[in-house]
Parts: sequence; C-alpha cells; structure tokens
Amino acid sequence: TVKRVCASFMGGATSALIFGPIDLVATQQHKHNYRSFLYSYYQTVQKIGYKGLFRGAPSTAIAEGVFTSSFFGIYPFLKKEISQSISDNKTSSLMAGVSSGIFAGVASQPADLIKTLQQKDADNNPGSIKKYVKDLYSKKNGAGFFKGFVSRTIWLTSAVTVTGVVSEYLEANTLQKRM
Repeated sequence: TVKRVCASFMGGATSALIFGPIDLVATQQHKHNYRSFLYSYYQTVQKIGYKGLFRGAPSTAIAEGVFTSSFFGIYPFLKKEISQSISDNKTSSLMAGVSSGIFAGVASQPADLIKTLQQKDADNNPGSIKKYVKDLYSKKNGAGFFKGFVSRTIWLTSAVTVTGVVSEYLEANTLQKRM
C-alpha cells in the first residue's frame, strides 16, 4: 500500500509538468478575459516566456500528487479495510471514496491555493511558495490556506468516489468476460 501511494503520488506530481502550464494559461485567460486558450497561451508566453509557464509547478506537483495518491493508493486501501466490516459493496465504495476525497481536500488545499495565487500573479509580481505562505499566514492565520476548501473537497470527493466505483465495475466486468 505504501508503495502504491508513493508511486501514484509520483505519477500525479509528474503529470503536473503538463498540467501546470495548461492551468497557468487557463488562469491567465480568466484573469484577462482572453478570447481563447490559444490566444491566452500566446499572450502569456509573450509576457512571461516559456520558462514562466512553470510558475507554481512545485505547488501543482504537490496538489496533483496528493489527489492521485488518494485515488490510486488510499481509496483501494480504505475500500479493502471497510469491506471487512461492511459487506455491502456500494456502501463500502461510497465510504472509501468520501474518506479518500476528504483526505485529498485537506492535504492538497494549501498547495492548490498557493499554486493558484502564483499562477494568477504570473504576469505581474510572481513570488515563491515561501512568500505566499508568509502572506497567507500573516493575513488569515491557518484559515487562509483553506479558502475554497469546501467546493474543492466536494469536487475531489466526487471525483475519487465516481472514478473508484467505475473502476471497480470495469474490473469486475473485465474479469468476468475473461473467465
């Protein structure tokens, strides 16, 4: 289980190399009300260069790594543990998904918020993770790190639960067809 959590964290963190720049361009598109993603990409690269597309990459890697490990590592572990006490498959899947999603929300929210702030400021005055941590803490104490927590956690909980249930269904039906 630890190997699976670590491997899935690394997979999610590595995917941030692709997702981070895409997310940054989308954030700039919303910020400046650019007409299309491609136009946003062009304008963003003109302002911050290609290297600038990776602003917020470490925070993105942490947030994506936690999400991915919650789905691929924590969900299956919890599902197995819960199934030992609760025989109803749907209930144990739901409980594992909700628990894994809440964990993902709590564990990744600070990194995701810092990533969003870094990407929003990418074309103005971008700062380091340390700068944003200090700013958030000085203004809002620990609560500042959880702005947007509820909506993001609902999304994560839904994503982990639905993906887990669908994966289980597909695995069960694939195994039945092979036999």
